[in-house]
This record gives sequence, structure tokens and C-alpha cells, in this order.
Amino acid sequence: MRLNYVLSKTLALASVVSAAAVHKHHAAEEKRDVTVVVTNFVDQNGQVLVDGQTSATDATTTLQPVTDIGGGKSVETTTVTSSSGSSSSLSGSSTSSSGGTSSSSSSTSSSSDASSSSSGEYGGALGITYSPYTSSGSCKSSDTIKSDIQNLSQFSVIRIYDTDCDAMEAILSQLQSGQKIFVGIYDIDNIASSVSAIESAFNGDFSKVYAISVGNELINAGTSTVSQLSSAVESAKSKLSAIGYTGDVVTVDTLVATENNSGLCSMSDFIAVNCHPYWDGNVEPSNCGPWVKQQLDNLSSTCNNGKKIIVTETGWPTKGDTYGSCVPSKSNQETCVQSIIDTLGSQAILFTTYNDYWKDAGAQGVEQYWGIFGDSSV
Repeated sequence: MRLNYVLSKTLALASVVSAAAVHKHHAAEEKRDVTVVVTNFVDQNGQVLVDGQTSATDATTTLQPVTDIGGGKSVETTTVTSSSGSSSSLSGSSTSSSGGTSSSSSSTSSSSDASSSSSGEYGGALGITYSPYTSSGSCKSSDTIKSDIQNLSQFSVIRIYDTDCDAMEAILSQLQSGQKIFVGIYDIDNIASSVSAIESAFNGDFSKVYAISVGNELINAGTSTVSQLSSAVESAKSKLSAIGYTGDVVTVDTLVATENNSGLCSMSDFIAVNCHPYWDGNVEPSNCGPWVKQQLDNLSSTCNNGKKIIVTETGWPTKGDTYGSCVPSKSNQETCVQSIIDTLGSQAILFTTYNDYWKDAGAQGVEQYWGIFGDSSV
């Protein structure tokens, strides 16, 4: 998210929580003019919602219940009109766009679901994101990372955002047959050291690498230009080729940033975007899948290059403030995630494994609460 991300080892932006860890998930607000749409809070059937609230009581799900807390994303979202006339979500760092009326937010969080689960059945989702940090922001121990990964055997892909914490080695040791790591190089100014870490972790055998990303939401954050990012991707490809890696190399950004910067479509071996229905502010949890699919269809038309598109983050918060008509709750997360799996699960990497208490709560109070499996043991 919804990523999603504001902290790097060299930048101190709005969601900095701890000097001990690097926030590798969400970026600052995209710098561009937008057409702000004043939203009437209605569901997909045109039914007016009362006080911006929505209910998922009629939805069905096969997901296992967990404690009503999850991961998060400290960004605002403005609904904008794209060139194709469809609305999509613009992520920003806790500051809404000027020049229009934005949706109001309720300070009321959803009630907690008392039940819990160590994992769940999410068959059909391509993968899930994972961050190897404790609640205080330090690196988890190798044993803890291994234990975490043992609970994720149902996912084909484990996405990580950087090469720190010796996480690659720990994850590799626990991968089941068919599972792979989506490796991240977060700091594009320090590609060489990340490639060195990748070389050490995989020791020439890259059969367990799904892809390698270079940067995360840097265009959306305004911390890199398309030209600079393209150079970074080419540099990474060259250095990775030198250690024997010949697989896919991509950059990851928000769907909106990619729609508005077509150069992002061409620099990656496949198109990788973060897309979160909650930050649209007007998506029913039961309609998350069709909504995300529509955004991907719009993006495919924009890029028009025939490349596959992978959603590298998508999910729903379980706790925090209502955003527009989108209400954080565990039941809404389950409904949204199941809708995504049912509609385009083979293209979707869920966000995220555990609650990220090392992050700041964010403007909507949801940054820490996107965890599919609730709390980690540390």
C-alpha cells in the first residue's frame, strides 16, 4: 500500500519511525497535477452509504481469522481522473492534494476480532511481502526469520524490499519446492553493495529468485526521475549479469505513477505496480478484485507494450481511521483479499505478512496495521 514508502537509509521523510531500520515500503506524494473528484459515498450498486461506513457482513471468505490488526501505510489518497477517464488511486505522504475537496475521515476504528491464527489459507495468491524487522525496528534473528517463513508455505513468492538483515540466506534455507524470493535493491545509490550481498546469498544459483526489483515507489516519492531510475535499472542489470544472474529485473512504483510516467513501462522486464483499494477511498471490500483488475486494464492500455503486469503490493488495513467510505477491519481485509485472489490472484502479491509496529502510525492511523497474519512473535 499499500506500501508505499517513505524511509530510506539516506532519506528522512514523513514516516520515519526508527533509526535502526529502513522503511522500504511507501513513498511521498507523487508530484503532478491531478483532477480531484468529489466523491459521493455510494457502493458499486449505487446505494448511498451512511456516514461513509460500509459493511462486509454479507461477504463470504475462506480466510482464517486473525487478531484485528495488520500492516499499514502512512499516505493520503486522492481520487483522480486518468487520461482514459477512469479513476485511480494517488498515494502521498500524509498530505492530500490541494485544489479540491477530499473525502472526510472518521476517527472511529473497527472493533477487534478476538480470534487469531498463525497462518491461513490463501491459495491462489501469487505471493506476500515480508519485512525482517522487530517491533523496535531492529533486524529479526535468523531463527525468527526462518520461523516466519515456515508459516508462508502457501505462497509461491516471498517479496522482500532490500538485502539487509541477512534475510535472503534465512529465507532461502526455508523455501519449499517451487517457492522463490522476489529480491529488492532499495538504495539505488548503493547498487554495488546490494549486488554483492545477492551474490553471497545465492552463491551463483539463482533458481530461487523470482525477480529483482530496483527501487520502490521512487517516482511517486519524487526522489528520482525516470531517467535516473532507468540508469539505475541498467546499472543493476549489468552488475547482476556479471555475477551470473540473467532473470527479470524491474522497478516498482505505484500504479498511478506508472500510468503517468510511461518510461516506467519500458525499463522493466515486466510491469510491477503497487495498488491498494483502501487508498482510493471509495471501494467496497467485496469489489477489491474487480477494482484492481480495472486499474490493471487501464494501465495495460496506457503502456501498450504487451508485458505482463504483477501487482507487487495489495491489501487492506485492519485498524485505523475510515478513509472516505473505506473502513479498516479484519473482516473487510478478509473480504478484500479474497476478492483479489478470486479475480486475479496469480498476478497479486499480498501486503503484508505481519503488523509493522516499527513504522509510524501515519495520518489515517493505519500504517502499522496491514498484517495478513496479525502480530509477529517479536
